[in-house]
Amino acid sequence: MIAVILSFIFFGRRQGLYHAILLVGLLLSLLSFLRILLADKTVKSKLIWTFIVIAAVVVQQMSEQILIRQSYRIFISKRHKALDKVNSIFESKDGDAVFTREPNGMSRSEFSPDELRYLDNFLKKARVRLIVKDEQKIFYITGGWVDIYHGVYFFYGAPPAGENYKRIKDRWYY
Repeated sequence: MIAVILSFIFFGRRQGLYHAILLVGLLLSLLSFLRILLADKTVKSKLIWTFIVIAAVVVQQMSEQILIRQSYRIFISKRHKALDKVNSIFESKDGDAVFTREPNGMSRSEFSPDELRYLDNFLKKARVRLIVKDEQKIFYITGGWVDIYHGVYFFYGAPPAGENYKRIKDRWYY
């Protein structure tokens, strides 16, 4: 269960590693718990281990958001200067913009050759899949599937309203 809990420290910055640690932790936890339930003879022992598992799940639920926020903080602090430069590039562009690694991706014509090189290099080194800019924020997509994306938002316009965003630090949210 410890692996499951600790996996969330990689949630925002290393999605592949996060998934691997999470799955291994879940599998080991499940197999260990099944072994205890099937091997122990006393009901008292089974109840104690069931209580321990429930307590571990509660700890995991309570620590998940804290560790995810910390993961994003690490992502931002390790790339602070590069993120500042990318933010200034995107803020200088009028309207919405989308930037991806694809050579024929949307909005690539809006960037200078130097900006394209910098952004391509940034995406690769930072493990960012896509950058999306709208009228108030820049979204750095670090992971996700189909239509659910994870990443950090930089609000250069008005700060977000409502409960949809959780603050990381300064104008950074997730």
